[in-house]
Amino acid sequence: MRYGLFVGQVEKTDRLDARDVETQLCVMVLMLQSANRQTQDSLKMFQDRGDVHGFTPAEGEQEAHRALLETIPNLAAYDLADSSVAWPMVKDSLGNALRIIRPVVVVDEEQKAISELAFNTLYGCNPSFVLELSATPKDVKATGDANPRDARPANLLVEVTGRELDDEGMIKMPLNLNPKQGTDWKATLATALAKLDEIDKAAKAHRADRGRYIRPLSRHR
Repeated sequence: MRYGLFVGQVEKTDRLDARDVETQLCVMVLMLQSANRQTQDSLKMFQDRGDVHGFTPAEGEQEAHRALLETIPNLAAYDLADSSVAWPMVKDSLGNALRIIRPVVVVDEEQKAISELAFNTLYGCNPSFVLELSATPKDVKATGDANPRDARPANLLVEVTGRELDDEGMIKMPLNLNPKQGTDWKATLATALAKLDEIDKAAKAHRADRGRYIRPLSRHR
């Protein structure tokens, strides 16, 4: 007997059904900013939608909605202060679906997501596991001001040295640096462009001589 793993790519505006999650691996790519509760995109993520199905109880099941909110308190629900709402009712939104699913989250460029807002947004979706990828991991220091915060040291699971990367051919050697004195950025830019032109000419000469094309970075489009 052969078993296969079905993988589906989902966008935040796509229809989402609980059966999709149960029958296949669903991968959703999100910008962290779009899940930020302080942005308009996030407000849309937590709006009740007619194309998100199967994650919350049926509309009339009052006790089931109440029990779900007690189990997952950070779900977005209709405000009981609204006279048109007679009992707590969880919204059928993408944000709530993620919080109920408890997804595995992979964060690229993790060093850019160390603010308190980013941290709260990331863990606000109730992830079951978070894998942070960064070439330059950063420790977050504790603060003792009006908004105190505990320190969050980087949790390094895997560390790769520059020598190991070089051994695997992942670093282009040699590294040629041209240190320049002064703060004239125009002179620095002119030097960089001249170097690009020099490399481009060398690549064309190599192709004419040996028939092998090497595409250098070029300022020409």
